Amino acid sequence: MSENPNELIDPITWFKNNDEQPTTTLQPSTFIYKEAWSFNSKICKNPKLHRIELGSSDDKSINDYLESLICELGNTCGNDCGSLFLSHTMFYIRKQGTVKLTFSAVERNDTCEINFQRKCKQCDANDEKLQAIPRNFMDFSFFKWLENFFIDGKSKTAECGHEYYKSAQLIFALGKINFSFEFVNANVAELTSPTNTINKEYYSRLKQSCYEKLKDSGQSVLENLLNDTKDMINRLMFEDEDEKEDLEEESWASLRDEVKELQKMIEGAMVELMGLDISNIQNFLHVENHRRLTFLACCHAKVIMETLKERINLQFNKNKKQKFPRSRSNSRATQGECLENDSFALSRASVAANRWLHAEYIQSSDPLLSTPYWNTLQEGNLALPVSSGYMHIPVYDIDLLSVITYSLNSSEYYHEVVSPALYSDDQKKHIENELLNYNPWHFKLKFSNFEEFDIPDLASRDDLKRVYGDCISFRVKAYFAKQFHSIREYSYGSDEDFLLSISKSKPIHGQLGKSKATFSVSHDGKYILKIIDRKEINMFRGVAQNYFRHLCKNFFHQMPSRLVRTIGAYQITVRNHHTGKSVKEYAFIFENLGYQMPEKPFVYDLKGTQNKRRYVKPGDTRTKMDLNFLEDFNCIPFIIPKEAKKFFDVAIWNDTLFLSKQNIVDYSLLVMISSDKSIIRAGIIDYFEQYTFERSVESKYKKVVGIGLPTIIHPKIYKARFRKALIQGYFIFFDD
Repeated sequence: MSENPNELIDPITWFKNNDEQPTTTLQPSTFIYKEAWSFNSKICKNPKLHRIELGSSDDKSINDYLESLICELGNTCGNDCGSLFLSHTMFYIRKQGTVKLTFSAVERNDTCEINFQRKCKQCDANDEKLQAIPRNFMDFSFFKWLENFFIDGKSKTAECGHEYYKSAQLIFALGKINFSFEFVNANVAELTSPTNTINKEYYSRLKQSCYEKLKDSGQSVLENLLNDTKDMINRLMFEDEDEKEDLEEESWASLRDEVKELQKMIEGAMVELMGLDISNIQNFLHVENHRRLTFLACCHAKVIMETLKERINLQFNKNKKQKFPRSRSNSRATQGECLENDSFALSRASVAANRWLHAEYIQSSDPLLSTPYWNTLQEGNLALPVSSGYMHIPVYDIDLLSVITYSLNSSEYYHEVVSPALYSDDQKKHIENELLNYNPWHFKLKFSNFEEFDIPDLASRDDLKRVYGDCISFRVKAYFAKQFHSIREYSYGSDEDFLLSISKSKPIHGQLGKSKATFSVSHDGKYILKIIDRKEINMFRGVAQNYFRHLCKNFFHQMPSRLVRTIGAYQITVRNHHTGKSVKEYAFIFENLGYQMPEKPFVYDLKGTQNKRRYVKPGDTRTKMDLNFLEDFNCIPFIIPKEAKKFFDVAIWNDTLFLSKQNIVDYSLLVMISSDKSIIRAGIIDYFEQYTFERSVESKYKKVVGIGLPTIIHPKIYKARFRKALIQGYFIFFDD
C-alpha cells in the first residue's frame, strides 16, 4: 500500500483492511512542528522548532519514537520544577492546531507489544479495552501518523459518527507507560494596535444628547424666569384707581420698565435657544459652550429678578401694601416635565459685576435653584474664565481629566505651547527637536470660578453657591509640556480630537494590575488616566529625557517599540473654598491598549515569571497574571504572523534594553485577547519603576525566606527573564 500524504491513517481499521505491510518508502514530505513541555500549568521547555523529513533518519517509527520517550520520561526536568518528565505534558504545536501528549504509569507486564485504544470525547462510544497492534504497524512512521490530526477537509469518522482523530483521546500503551494523544485548537491571532480614528457614531450621539439636555433644561429654566416676570408685571399693574393714584409715581414706572426690559432679555434668550441648529454645531464641546452662555444668562436674569423683587417689596412696604411674593416657580421646571433650551451670550464681566452685589437676595428656599433643570445647567463650574476657541470644557472637581483638559484648552497653553509649533516651517523637524533637546520647562496654570482676590470674602457666601455652585480653585502643572505636546501631535495629529477625548472620564470598574492605583478612562475609551504617587513622578522626571529620545527613535528612525505611550504627566490641585477640602494628585495619561477592542476581551498582566504569586484567584477583580495566562490557554503559546512576530521580538528587545539602561524594573506586558481569540493587543506598561536600594533588599529577603523567585530583581536579570518568556515562550510564529 502506498501512503498518500492526505490519507488519514487509523491504525486498527488500517490493519484489519490491509494485508500488505506498511511501506517505508514515503513520498517526499516534511513534518514541521514546535515542541513544548509544561508542568502544572507552567512552561518548562520553551517551544523548539522541528523539521522532520518523512523517510529520513530523523523520522522514527511509532515503536522507536515511543521507546525514546520512555527513556526521557525517567529523567528529571532541568528547570525549576525539578520533577520527572513523566509528570509533564508535551505539545506538538502547528498552525492548524496542537496535539497534547500526556503520560501515565500503569501496572502491567512489561512487554514489547504496543496496544491501542480510542476514547471519544463527544460520546460514550469508546473501545472497551486496549487492542494489540501487530509488529508491522509498530514500524509505521510516527510523524506520518501524527499528521492525521492536522489534515484539513473531511476527516475520517469513527463508528460513533465523530471525527476519528480530533474528537477523541488516542492512547498507545507500551511497557508500563500509557501515551494519550489529544487534539486541541491552536491559539492563532493577529497582533494589532489601537487605531487613531475617532468613533464618529459615538460622537454624533453624544452631541445629540448634550443638545437635547441643553434644550430641555434651558427652556424649562427660561420659562420659569419668564413666568416670574409676567407675575411681576401683573402685580405692578394697579386695577384699583385709588391705589393707582396713591402709588403711580416715577419709581413705579421705572420698576415696570426694568421688569419689561428683563422680560425682553429672557424672551431673546428663548428665541436664541429655539433657533439653535444642531447641524451648525461641530461637536459636543461647542454645545457645552452654548450651555455655559445659557447658564450665565439665566444667572444674570435670576439675580436681576430677585433684586427687582426686593426693590418692589421695599416700595410696597413704604406704601404699606402687601409684599411681592417670592418666586412661585409655577412653570414646568418645578413640575418635573421636560422642555427645551438655548442661551444668549453675556460676558463674564457683566455677570460678575451684578452677582456679587445682589445675590444675597436669593433665598435658600428658592424653588427654581433646587430643580434638576437648574442643576443640569449649572454642573461643570461654568463660571470659569473663557477657554480659547469655541470649545468650552466643563470642569468637574472629581474628574481630573476635565481639569487637565481645561488647562490644555486655555489661552495661556495655546500661546506658550501650541502656537510655536504651529508656525514652524517643518513640523516633523520641530517635533524631533523638541524630543531630542532636553528642556525641563513645565507649564503651570491657576484658575478659579471667582477672582482670586475675592475668594476669601466670597467663600462664605451661600447665596453665590446656590446660584453659581461651589467656589473652587484649580492648579495644574503639566510636566514637560512641549515634549508631550509634540508626542501627541505626531501620534494623533488634531489637538482638538485629543481634547474632545479627554474632556471627561468614566471610572474603570475592577483593578488593573497588581497595584492599587486608581484609574479612569476617557469617555470615548481612547485614553487612560492613572493616579500615581510623588515618588513615581520623580522617577519619571529622572528618566524623561531618555524616554523622549526613545520615542523619537521610534517615530523617525524606524525603531520598533511596544511601549504603551505615556502622553502626559500632571500635578493637579483642587481646593473647594466652601467646604475647605483640598486635594493634590499626580497623574499620567497614556493610550488605552483596548480602544475599540471587541467586547469583554481577556486581559493579562505578564512579567515573564511563573512565580506562584503571579496568579489571580477566581473572583478577584485584579487583572490576571502569568499563571492565569498559561492555565487559560493550556500552556500553548499564541501563534502570530511571522512578520508581526519579527517586529514584536525586535520591539521587546529594544524596549527592555532601554528600560534596563534606565535601571527600571517591574514593567509588564499588558495583553488583551479578543473573546474569539482572533485579535491580540500587547504593550509594555508600568515602566517608570526604578530598581532602588529598597527593591534590592526586598528581592534578597524573598529569596532567602524561600517564597519563590522574586518578581522584582536586578534590571539586567529582569530584562533577560522578560525577553525569554515573551519572545520564546508565550508567543511564536510559523512560516510553513
